[in-house]
Amino acid sequence: MSRIKLLFAVGLALAIIPEIQTVRQHGVASFLCRVTGAGKDRDLAWFKNDRRVTERSLNTMLVNSSTDGLVMRIFPVARRDKGEFKCKVVDRGQTLFASAQLIMLEEGRGMWYAFGLIASGVLG
Repeated sequence: MSRIKLLFAVGLALAIIPEIQTVRQHGVASFLCRVTGAGKDRDLAWFKNDRRVTERSLNTMLVNSSTDGLVMRIFPVARRDKGEFKCKVVDRGQTLFASAQLIMLEEGRGMWYAFGLIASGVLG
């Protein structure tokens, strides 16, 4: 009996969970960059201000989440950590980016301050 092996390509897709996260200063932030349709040789990385986030980055830990993604944990969250992070995947000549936003609540400022920033268009 002969065996037939079917190969097919699934479109490359990238998603960040959550896309926006609000954390208190000195708290913990965690983002999952999930990739689907990529091969085993794919390159998956996090970036902040166009610089690759590494294990040597201050207060950052990168964790492989099985074969489908990369978790970035930031602890304790500091002022320099707030802002946009990007996840990038390169696979078989394709490159995709996805963005996430880290909002930090400063000590002495509550959720109303963050909502005010969103309502004024600063974070929205």
